Amino acid sequence: MKARRPSGFTLVELMIVLTIIGILASLAIPSYDGQVKLARRTEATVGLDATYKAQMAYLGEFGSFATNYSDLQKYLSIPGSQLVSANELRTGKYTLTLAQPWGTGSWQVTASGQLDGDPWLDVIVGDYNRP
Repeated sequence: MKARRPSGFTLVELMIVLTIIGILASLAIPSYDGQVKLARRTEATVGLDATYKAQMAYLGEFGSFATNYSDLQKYLSIPGSQLVSANELRTGKYTLTLAQPWGTGSWQVTASGQLDGDPWLDVIVGDYNRP
């Protein structure tokens, strides 16, 4: 009678495959995290851009900049955003805060939110000074 050769993988072969999978995962995970952060930053940039366009539309109609998001509601189109207070608009990951620190001829919007696991807020600022 012939001896049957056992079928299956040896322990060494399984360890080599698991090592290769671990190396590939260690290369892919940081890249994935970077893309997630980039997508979240893009959300803030969209909010800043939408605020800029709304302010320009408001300026065209009334001759001055809006002092708060309540005045800009007619011109804003940020899907899923909620008005938190007169000067704050909440998007998915960011809170947009509108201010006029340099007077009525200018405005500033700040997008602040939590992008990563650290305890500090990630902040993006966009401002406009009319010449």
